[in-house]
Formats: sequence, C-alpha cells, structure tokens
Amino acid sequence: MNNNDTGSYLYNGDIKQMAHCFSSGYYIALPKVLFDDDFFVNELSSHSKLIYGHIISDYLSRNVSVDYAKRYYTKYPLAEIEQNFDLCHSSAVEHLKRLCDTGYLEKKSLGKGRGDNIYLKNRFHLPTPIIRPHEIIDISELNAG
Repeated sequence: MNNNDTGSYLYNGDIKQMAHCFSSGYYIALPKVLFDDDFFVNELSSHSKLIYGHIISDYLSRNVSVDYAKRYYTKYPLAEIEQNFDLCHSSAVEHLKRLCDTGYLEKKSLGKGRGDNIYLKNRFHLPTPIIRPHEIIDISELNAG
C-alpha cells in the first residue's frame, strides 16, 4: 500500500453519507459561485467565505431559530469565530462587517449581552428554498432520468 493512500474511492453509498454529513453540520458548505464567478471572486476574503460557509452549514444542519416574522437566524458569537478561525477580535469583527456590508448576512443586535441574531440573506437571488435542510438527495435518482 502506498504511504500517500489515506482512503479509498467514493462510491454511491459514500456520496449519500457525505450528503447526510453536510446536512448534519459535519462539513462546511461553500457555494462554488464564490470561487468561480468573476463577480463574487474578489468580493470576499477567504476567511469571510469560510465564516459564511460555516453559517450556511448551521442553516443546513437546522441549527437555527425562527424570529417573530418567521425568518430563520442563527447565533455565532464573535468568540467562537475568533477561536474557530484563529482570528483576533478586530479581524473577526471586520469579516462579519464585510459579510453584512456586501449583503450576505444581516446581523441584529439584541443588546445587554444577549448576542446577535445572524440572518443568512439570499445574495445569489436564487429561488427560495434552494435546499430544504431535512431533504437528502439520492444521486441514483438523478442519474436514472
């Protein structure tokens, strides 16, 4: 066995398991358009894209709450962002501010140490919903048609 061989090939069952892992929050989901489309490529730094992906993953894993207007939001304290991405406080604030200023997120402060509600915005103007967190796509069904 080659010393560089750290795993086996992926098969259909593995793909289903990976899809489940994305919807369970084990992986960070990043929209490819952030890296492929010229319009989005230079809009955000790599750290901002990763933070955005982490928040998307919270939504996909249903780690969200619903506000009075039935909008979904999550909590992602600055201290966690700093720890998860090895950032100083000012850098974490800067990345969140950039995500808000460019329309990817909306942050609502609750005040008095209660944290912020972070709303994921439909920045790509895709039809809503594009993915329902409780649904897992069976790849074999896509290939059958």
